[in-house]
Amino acid sequence: MTGEAHTTSWPTLSPPAAGARHQRFLLPSRTKNHESKVRHVGFELEFSGPSLDEVSNIVMAEFGGRVETYGRFEQRVVDTDWGSFRVKVDSTVLRDARYLDLLWSLGIERDKSAVTRMMDSALEDVIEGIASQFVPYEIVTPPIPIDRLAPLESLRNRLMRRHGQGTRTAIHHAFGLHINPEVPSLVVGDLLNHLRAFLLLYDWLVEAGQVDFTRRLTPNIEDFPEVYRRLVLDPSYDPVCSRFLDDYLVANPTRNRPLDLTPLFAHVNKEKVDRRVQDAHLVSPRPTFHYRLPNCQVDVSRWSIAEEWNRWVLVERLANAPQALERLMLAYLHLSPTPMNLHRRHWLDGMSGWVEEAGWGGE
Repeated sequence: MTGEAHTTSWPTLSPPAAGARHQRFLLPSRTKNHESKVRHVGFELEFSGPSLDEVSNIVMAEFGGRVETYGRFEQRVVDTDWGSFRVKVDSTVLRDARYLDLLWSLGIERDKSAVTRMMDSALEDVIEGIASQFVPYEIVTPPIPIDRLAPLESLRNRLMRRHGQGTRTAIHHAFGLHINPEVPSLVVGDLLNHLRAFLLLYDWLVEAGQVDFTRRLTPNIEDFPEVYRRLVLDPSYDPVCSRFLDDYLVANPTRNRPLDLTPLFAHVNKEKVDRRVQDAHLVSPRPTFHYRLPNCQVDVSRWSIAEEWNRWVLVERLANAPQALERLMLAYLHLSPTPMNLHRRHWLDGMSGWVEEAGWGGE
């Protein structure tokens, strides 16, 4: 990082209260959406351990409601104050009963009625038992007002007490916490600045959150290409909406980015996303960021959903600090790309110092 980058201040980034990153959910700079209503955020927690029935009961114990069953591998807790929670085995193969294709490939009769008769609960028990070792359960929350997130920490504690297993309990788990904050506006400049802030903080987010190495080896959170980073971080880059979408989708024709913008772009132009994105049928159009980076360590007492959320809040605060954002963009562009991304190591060192100065570093 340049000398200027080390000495530049972060003028509008106020530090959180002592211990707040662990104890409470902080508010972002902008709490209202483009309709001047309180913003909402959805969460997706991946884990293993308790059975599907047990997980639904845990959700009901915290949020009330009642359970509805949608096949062997999905339930919903409905009629809560916030809406419906989905509780599911996180695999479309199982939820859509595509395990039947496996049986057919082994030469079992393709007559659907015959196969269905054979598919009794004992066989599904075996399938679920095998899947539970490799495929996570998932709780998908409804959109929750950003000023009412505290019960999520209680939910996490309930999962821990019922022996929920998180990211690092097995090398093949690689479980994640996905955060889906409603965007504060649909103005291209606002969306672009949030992406810029994320790219500038990305290496720090990986290190501060100790993002699991196995997760980083999977294709689910592949880094943004360096060429695209530099395009976006150039202060002269001022695209209209259509170009912003086109540039993103050409460089990132996938859902598998640590900050996935395909749901947002599908909300704006679903046809374009359907045409260009791999597995576009899995993209759910909605006016949210899809932040996929954090671990989901429900079994670790010192880990908290609040802290992961608060790291995202730092991204939003930087996005809404235009002077600091531009100076950091120029500092990043001043670093020449090097083999093995050594310039990123220098950038991480500098950004860690910045974050510490702003009071957002480690405890």
